[in-house]
Amino acid sequence: MKTRQNTNQNASSSCLHVVPIFQHLTEEELKQVQKISKSKKFSKGSHVYQAGNETDKLFVVNSGQIKISRISEKGDEQVIRVLGPGDFLGELSLFSNLPMNDYAEATENTVVCMVEGSGLKNIMKDNPTIAFKILEELSKRLENVDKRVEEIRHQSTKWRLAQMLLNLSKGEKTIRLPISKGMLASQMGMNNATLSRNLTYFEELGLISQNGQREITIHNHDGLREIE
Repeated sequence: MKTRQNTNQNASSSCLHVVPIFQHLTEEELKQVQKISKSKKFSKGSHVYQAGNETDKLFVVNSGQIKISRISEKGDEQVIRVLGPGDFLGELSLFSNLPMNDYAEATENTVVCMVEGSGLKNIMKDNPTIAFKILEELSKRLENVDKRVEEIRHQSTKWRLAQMLLNLSKGEKTIRLPISKGMLASQMGMNNATLSRNLTYFEELGLISQNGQREITIHNHDGLREIE
């Protein structure tokens, strides 16, 4: 039992050190947050939470990957974002008692640190910077959502894919997709068939080549920038 407790504390500690909203805290303050935190493992395909669930915890990804999505009235899944180590979710529960409105699913074996909401609120009273940093992150997420909605409304699927590849490449020639093509398509507001068709089109133009399921080589960055 003691070994398991120590393991949980070590996992929580590593979580807190990598998440940006806690990086300004002193070691003593981090220990206070660690006392109200515990780690939990989620196997691939399991849910951290589902729409309609009520929770009072802040979830921090220690290792692995979590997909945040919503289901449309037609039953289609829309991937909102994909989170990796150091990212957090469930933050709205700190400011509202409303149930969750999205789904958080582990897309691979994942370890999450769960921070007790009521305890964290008490700590935020003495360290309001935590709250400001959470709100700052929320503002960035809202800005990204607004930008994506505008792109889906006004830009072609080819343009969206070209921009996504350019952003992922960061100027490099070869990139490895951080998520599956299915999730990538959903994030860009298109289906798998459209994504596949556009990738093939880019290959025919000599702009890219696909190497397996996740690796893509970009042969012409400028050509991708010219896609409309």
